[in-house]
Amino acid sequence: MYKYYRQRLKPFFAAHMITGILTTAILASLNIMDLDLSVWAVLKTAFSSTLFLCAEFCFFALPFLFYLLILPAKKHGGKTDKAVTFILFTVSLYLLIFKSVAEYFFWEEFVSRFNFIAVDYLVYTQEVIENIYESYPIIKILSAAFVITCAFSLLFRKKLLPKKIETPLLKKRFYILAADAAICAALSLVFTPELGDITQNRINNELAKSSAQGFVYAFFHNELEYKTYYPTLDKEESEAIIKEKINLVKHIKPAGQEIRPNVIIVLMESMSAKYLREDDANGAPLTPNLRRLAEQAVFFPNVYATGTRTVRGIEALTIAVPPLPGMSIVRRKGNENIYNIGSIFRGKGYKTQFIYGGVGFFDNMNYYFKNNGFEITDKTDFAKDEIRFANAWGVSDEDLFEKTIKEADKKYQSGERFFQFVLTTSNHRPYTYPDNTIDIPSGSGRNGAVKYADYAIGKFIEEASKKPWFENTVFLFAADHESGSAGKEELNPQQHRIPAVIYAPKLFKPEYRETEISQIDLLPTLLGLLNFDYESRFFGQDARSAEYKTRYFLINYQKTAYAEDGILTILKPVKKVDFYRVKGMEKIGNASKYQKYLKNAVSMFQKADCWKDFLKENKL
Repeated sequence: MYKYYRQRLKPFFAAHMITGILTTAILASLNIMDLDLSVWAVLKTAFSSTLFLCAEFCFFALPFLFYLLILPAKKHGGKTDKAVTFILFTVSLYLLIFKSVAEYFFWEEFVSRFNFIAVDYLVYTQEVIENIYESYPIIKILSAAFVITCAFSLLFRKKLLPKKIETPLLKKRFYILAADAAICAALSLVFTPELGDITQNRINNELAKSSAQGFVYAFFHNELEYKTYYPTLDKEESEAIIKEKINLVKHIKPAGQEIRPNVIIVLMESMSAKYLREDDANGAPLTPNLRRLAEQAVFFPNVYATGTRTVRGIEALTIAVPPLPGMSIVRRKGNENIYNIGSIFRGKGYKTQFIYGGVGFFDNMNYYFKNNGFEITDKTDFAKDEIRFANAWGVSDEDLFEKTIKEADKKYQSGERFFQFVLTTSNHRPYTYPDNTIDIPSGSGRNGAVKYADYAIGKFIEEASKKPWFENTVFLFAADHESGSAGKEELNPQQHRIPAVIYAPKLFKPEYRETEISQIDLLPTLLGLLNFDYESRFFGQDARSAEYKTRYFLINYQKTAYAEDGILTILKPVKKVDFYRVKGMEKIGNASKYQKYLKNAVSMFQKADCWKDFLKENKL
């Protein structure tokens, strides 16, 4: 019996292992300079990767084992069996090659096996498929995969069936299927992505894992219960730390005179801090307009984005809370009628509006903003003549900013103060934008998208400056996240570094603020510049105040971190903790002298996990 199953499963197992090992090798070659290539690290990575592939095969084998169970004994080895086996092998091989191709492109973008992002993208199929179609020659790739699959299937078709091996009885075939199902059930309980964390190098750890397993795990664990999976403190001790560190619910009453200008927040897609320093291939600045604005603004070059997704940036700039594991609050249930930046501005007579060049169904953005008091304007509200260029993610930044100015004009003409939250999309794969705007061809890569996004900002300010409302308007330009948050460390602050520019030349004198701050500090800092008198329920703090002390929060999928005094405390599922020195990202021991940082981190995230208690409008 066992010889029979070895012969029947061997081609499928070989295809699975060969494609898996080749994929891992190719992914490793893409980041060879960032890998830990010590002998022990390589051996551990290879062993873990092989182990994950074997575990993965147990699941892939289930359909074929079920087929062997229901196929009558006298049909085994016959023409029908040969045809069905050939078809199943061909389909399996094509899916394996397709998975490998998908892994390659996902890795190229995120330097990671499939995770939360892959699951999130599955939910928004239309946008993702359009983006893939615009970014890659997908028809040629799928066709090539089909040709390769057919060629190998035909080449090995005679190896697919055993010769003259007795077919096991139905009862024994059932036992084999039941045993594999039991193994799969056991693996589902113990094979978590964290089992691949076998070195100190994040990329080695990612290579050691399984994309299929990571995808399925992320699908069923997209919102983790903090108290179950992460370290906690006694409530009284935690509350005492929160009161000492931030005094969460408090009244802000500044000494200066309150001003009430119009406010436009522009959340810029993937605008890393590094782009304000870098030049293009011709030696010209990638972001000349942002650099110019920064020189005339309150400029923070060292802001740390909370996460790696746009919804994290939205969360940080609207409710200023630390990022929680799993989904952003923007996508969680019960996020209606929560205290947010719009609550404060509407309380002072402003009209609040969310303006987005894509379709706001994506990432639950329209629902979040609409159910928290914002007027919604997205791609569906653009007239045909208002869209000169668009791709999978939305209209060009130029079109978006022109719409923003039109909406501002309407509010001004009706005598209303306005607060606009504007979200850009052009600096995103497939990196396409209108022709003849900059000197880098559309679709040629990230640098072109960055330079075009900057060009659109320059044009936006130029056009806005001609409007009667301009001199009484504050512009806050901040990135949602860094362009690439992956590095060889498990969570590296330098891969979260973004700029923030608060521009209002008639209202604020230029300031260069080199202090490292959190993205969640931008909201209270803006309110502090306006000298707003308001009730705060925000974790964020005014970064310009004399009492401000650097600390920031980071998240990367399931790992969340807190940095203070140069010590980075990383909290991981199953209540695990790691400590690093931010400078050099040197891992340090779990010594008692670092326990105060652990308690601070746990208190912050434990309290943030109770966000409904202090943010829901009917709670206070």
